[in-house]
Parts: sequence; C-alpha cells; structure tokens
Amino acid sequence: MRKLRSSLCGLLVCACGGADPERPADVADAPNPAATAGPVEAPWIESPARTFPATAIDRREAPVFGHLLLPRPAAWLAELGEQVLPPRMSGLATPAGLLGFVVLSTGLPPALAEHADLERPFGCVVGELSPAPRVACSLGYRGGALQFTTDVGARQAGASGHVAEFEVGGYPVFIDAIGGDVVLSVETGFFAEVDEYIESALVGRADAVRSDLEFVVFSEHLYARHGDTLLALADVPEDKLATGLLNATSESERRLWEMRIEAERRNDRAAMQKFGEYVQVTGFVDLDRGRLSLGAQLIPRVGGRFPADSLTRGRSLDPELLAGLPREVVALVAYDIDPWATVGINRYTSGPITEDDVRNAIASLAALWAAVNDSSASAAEVALNRHFLEDRALYSGSAAWAMLDHPGTPLTVVGIRRLAPGQSGRASWLAWTENMQSGVLRSDLAKSFAWSFVPGAWSLDGAEVDRWTIRAVHARALAEIAAIDPALASIAREGVAIDRVERDGYAYFVVAPGAEEAVLRRVFAARGGEHRLGDEPRFKSLRARDPEAFMLFGFDLARLRGALAAQPNLVRALDMQKLVEADIGEALDDFLMSCGETEQGLARGELVMGPGLLRALRAL
Repeated sequence: MRKLRSSLCGLLVCACGGADPERPADVADAPNPAATAGPVEAPWIESPARTFPATAIDRREAPVFGHLLLPRPAAWLAELGEQVLPPRMSGLATPAGLLGFVVLSTGLPPALAEHADLERPFGCVVGELSPAPRVACSLGYRGGALQFTTDVGARQAGASGHVAEFEVGGYPVFIDAIGGDVVLSVETGFFAEVDEYIESALVGRADAVRSDLEFVVFSEHLYARHGDTLLALADVPEDKLATGLLNATSESERRLWEMRIEAERRNDRAAMQKFGEYVQVTGFVDLDRGRLSLGAQLIPRVGGRFPADSLTRGRSLDPELLAGLPREVVALVAYDIDPWATVGINRYTSGPITEDDVRNAIASLAALWAAVNDSSASAAEVALNRHFLEDRALYSGSAAWAMLDHPGTPLTVVGIRRLAPGQSGRASWLAWTENMQSGVLRSDLAKSFAWSFVPGAWSLDGAEVDRWTIRAVHARALAEIAAIDPALASIAREGVAIDRVERDGYAYFVVAPGAEEAVLRRVFAARGGEHRLGDEPRFKSLRARDPEAFMLFGFDLARLRGALAAQPNLVRALDMQKLVEADIGEALDDFLMSCGETEQGLARGELVMGPGLLRALRAL
C-alpha cells in the first residue's frame, strides 16, 4: 500500500566544492538549446499556496474529514484541452465530450449529459473512513433535483427524508438539493449531517477559490480518529525495500537493507505525527499560463508543536545569491536553512524540519556508516554531530548549488555558501579535512577511492584555493567506466578536484575537471553583474512565484539535453538518445519545486511543470 505523501519538496544534497581567465565566449553567447523560437515568455503569477486564508475552514461540526472541489469544471476542461492533453484527446476536454464519455462508459441515461451543468462547481465531501466511506457530491444540473430524478428514473425515497433514490451497480444513491444544485450521497441520512458544510465550504466558496482543483483534509481531526491506523501504515516497508531485504545474499547486505527500512520507518512515523499537528491541509492543482502546479498549504493547530518546534520557520532565500549565478544553469538547488537542520531534509520536507528529524537522520547515517565499515555507530554519531554543529557556527544557512553548462567538461558543479558574520570557514575546513583523512578515508572506502587534500593548492587573485582530489582505484569499476567512455575513465583515474575558496563573506566550491579556474571566474563575473541568471526575464518571474520560499529547486531540460549531446558515449551507454533528440524543455522553470514556512508556522510547498515540459507531453 502506498503511504501518505505530505511532501512536495526534495533536495539535491551537494557537498564540498575552484577557476581560468575570462569566461569563454562560446559559453557567454551560447543560446539556450531549446526550440529555435526560444522560450515563450509567460509571466508567472503568485503561487495559489500564498493566497489561501491563514485560518481553517469552519467545519460547522460536520462529520467530515475533508473535501474535493472543482470550482469551474468547464473552464478547467478547456485549459486541459489547450495546454495539456494531446490533440487526439481534445474531444474529452469539452463538457459534452466528457459527459458523453461518462454516460457511455457507465450505462447511465444520455439525458444526464444533456442537463449536467459544468459551469457550476462540482465537489465532494468525505466522512468517516470505513469499508463503505460516507461520501456526498454536489453538481450543477439544469432543472435541479426534480429533473435529475426524472432523467435517472429514480423513485421516491419514502421515509428516508431524501428527495429520491436510485441504484448504481446494485448500490443505493440518494438524491437531494441545495438551491439549484443536485447532491448525491451513498448513505441514508448523511446529507442532513453535511448539507450546511456543502453549502458554505463548497458551493459558497467556489468563486473565491483561485486554483482549478482544491482538496482539503482536516488532518488534526483525521489523526485524532485514525492516528493508530496511520502510524501502522508507516510501519509497513515499501515494496522495493521489502524486496531488497528478501533478496539479500549476505549478512552485511541484509543489515544494510534493515537499516534503510528502519530509517524510512522513522521518517514515515514522524511525517504522520506532524500531519496530526496541522488543523487543515489544503492541496491544489492549477493550470495557468502554460504551467501545471501542484501544491499544498498546512495550517498549524492551536496549542500544537508548530511553529515553536520548527527549525525552518520564517526563513527565506537570498534572491541576490541565486541571481548572481551564471546564466547557463542546468539545475539549481538553493535554500536558506539552519545548517544544523539540513541533514534532516527528507522526502517529506514541505514545511518544518525539527530537532527530532535532525537527530534521527544523524543516527541513521551513523548506523549506515558503522555497518559499511564494521565500526562504532556511536563514534560516527559523535563525529557527525560535531561536524553539523561546526557547520552551524561557520555558515549562515544561505546557499546555492548549481550544475552549469560549460564547454569541454562533462560535469560542472558550483556552490556558494554565505559565511556567518565575521567568520572565516577556512580554518575549520582544514581541521575537518584532517578528521576526514584520519578517520573516514582510512575506512573501507580506501578500497575504492584514493583521497588527497592540499591546502592552498593554488591561488586566485591572491586568495588561497584549497583542493580535495578524489581518484577511483577500484580496477573493476574503472574498467566498467572505460567501457562507457574512455575520457570519463581517464578523469576518474586521474582524479576529480573539489576546490574551495573564500571571498567577500562567501565560500565558493567548484567541480569542473580541467576548467576549475575558468568556472570560478565565470561565477565571480556573474556575481559582479555580468551575464548573470538574475537578468533572465523567466528567472525574475520564477522568483516572484514565491519570494519568501526557503527552498527552491529548478531544472532546465533543454540545457540538460545540450549537455548530454556533448557526451555521445555516455548517451549511448545510458540509452538516452531519445531524450537528447526530443523537443522538450525551454528554461530553468521546466521543473520547479519550492517550499516555505512563515514565522507563524504556515507551511507551503509547490511543484510546477513549465511550458517546455507541458508542450512536450502534449505532443506525445
């Protein structure tokens, strides 16, 4: 069974992180390898998650756990037909087409398609969760409940108090009315318990709901009634983990799978418990200006853990840090998070990270390290705690990591981390490397990798650049890489450098085999205002989507295709030729994730698929 997912955000975790003369002209002037017409400039509008009320919907003591609402079904169908569905399916994106399909596939009377009014809101409320859920749905119908009764050939409901009833698949369906709308329910008497809620929260609110689809869960109420069941679900391992454990061929492999299962179980239980700390979770789906977004807002309950227990509340990204990257960004992850809390990021992160999340993550990492190296988990936990506490003292928490398109290098990654006021991280960085070399790197990792560290390996404009170098030494692994691409094998054998330099209150990191200085100079030029990401119109509107987000992830599929096209051997080995040749992607907002949390604990998250991705899906 799939577990409840409360997260919309993921984070690519990059660690460590060098640069030559001027930025190469072929990079500076290269267009984004999207369609020849270039990206369609479609201005963003504010995320629906930022427009929701900060207070929960009044349930009016109705026995409901939540609802689903389509405030404008006909308009959304038209948008789907124009922006998402392939042309061959456009017939379904009209009221007549959709209703006709429903009637034909269910055997219901054709008159239903004629009289159903999709200009009116459609919504359903869900009551007690049981083998026979309590559900009631409201829909617009020309002629109201009496016409619906006639069209389906319903009979009078007798003493039940409903207008009428009929059967679908042998099960009774009850007909009622709210104004000119029809309400259908599947349990006698349920309508009388929820009619006021339907009228106020669905029909009465529809005009004020901006998104195309809204779903609300009264999570505190649901958790109070079914918390034990939700926690039991959290204890069930996912299929891929259970299968991995069953197929383990050695005791050490079995231990690794058991630790993964236990770590996921802790994360799942923590997510379920957080779920109960919110009085209402409001999810949405919205299609606007060629972008499809899915997201949610979470409202903390009065007297609960949040916002007090959150390590992420009230933080927001530094827009200039992102804007100061070079324009040729393939993928970007940026955040402003307490460095101590970053280790607590997991698949559920769409709001608060807590001290418990951090402790659980550190314990899981320590146990995994101990299992791999047959060493002490407690010693590893002490070392990890020390490292993240040092990180908290040295860095402000504001950071940006990006993969860049740079000619002549198969991989270019840059990172920028803002130092804490008055701090220089270099001394701690040097101390940390000594700990790594004396402890971590003398473990079983040494069988596969050779590591070296040179402080002050070179200088850039008078600043000392420290360098880690990692070389692959495992003969079989090197042979497998060589079979894919001899050039990549040469890089792996000679070593990948991770350079770090401090400048003007920031620490800069770079991985760019053979082009470290050139890439660093590109970054510094962009930070100085030359050819920077922040001057791109699409980036400006992307930032306006949620200017107070604390985490942002963006992906440019067009640039990814261009970068892959420069590595034909790798493309063949990974069978990615179709992706490289596909007309997909336009800009950094092809795929976007963001999340934020106010000082008051209102949490929100959003995933957006941009015009470049939707256009490709539509063409399938």
